[in-house]
Amino acid sequence: MEEDENIMFDEMPDMFGRMFIGNTNPSKSESVVSHKTYNSLYEELCDKCFPERFMQPYDAKKVSIATKMYEKILQSKNDQDKQNELRQRAYKELGVKFDGTHLYNYLMDYLNPRVYLKPFTPDKLEIANRYYPSIEENKADYIALESIRSDVQWFIDAINEEREAERKEQEEALMTEEQLAMRRFEEDKQWLDDVRNSLGEENWRRYVEEEYGGYIKL
Repeated sequence: MEEDENIMFDEMPDMFGRMFIGNTNPSKSESVVSHKTYNSLYEELCDKCFPERFMQPYDAKKVSIATKMYEKILQSKNDQDKQNELRQRAYKELGVKFDGTHLYNYLMDYLNPRVYLKPFTPDKLEIANRYYPSIEENKADYIALESIRSDVQWFIDAINEEREAERKEQEEALMTEEQLAMRRFEEDKQWLDDVRNSLGEENWRRYVEEEYGGYIKL
């Protein structure tokens, strides 16, 4: 029992030591917490689901829920799946909003309407325009953004396929030039062997490297 109590004390967010000292304005404390950044979901869960968070004003039901949930959070330190489950529960049962910064930036990479202005792609612009207001409205709410991502996953997948195709095309364009040089070299090998002695070794090597675009290293 003593070990569990020590764990809870060690994991207790340091902001709670200051939250109720000389501060009777919950909204001010809430404002400070809402702008706090976290190194992990585990850290965020420990902070936002700590039972004391629901004691000013005192909400007996939420304190009870948070007490049970906080114990499970401490047990989930190395279990990402469990943390994701607890995040969903905290959102529904405690009204906790979780940081959506990374997910917001991810969605903006696909659904910012400005992305589709140059070059102008009206079909994609229309889809981005449909979801952009909701993304902006919920930019600080991870759960809401996760719901939006689920709705637009088909669009994200399609964009990723296009980007991958473009990447491969560019890569193949570079590779094709090299492959052509290699093929020419293979086809010319007999002739190159014939002129090797007449050109001299040094001149021959220089000629080969220049003739085949620098792709042939001798």
